[in-house]
Amino acid sequence: MAFSNEQKLQQALKDVQAQKFSLIRAAAKAYNVDHSTLGRRHKGGVSKQNAREPQQLLSQKQEELLI
Repeated sequence: MAFSNEQKLQQALKDVQAQKFSLIRAAAKAYNVDHSTLGRRHKGGVSKQNAREPQQLLSQKQEELLI
């Protein structure tokens, strides 16, 4: 099963927080994700989808309920 880029970023972030990797660049390389994106997420940044949610008419949860 292929993982999406978001799933790889989340797993890499978990491993950095669990100190499985001492460097963000090492985790980014292991999961084949961009190190600057991983670093930004580590500092508290959010995905584009989550950042734009306040501007949408329906929240992610509301969309899931409609489906």
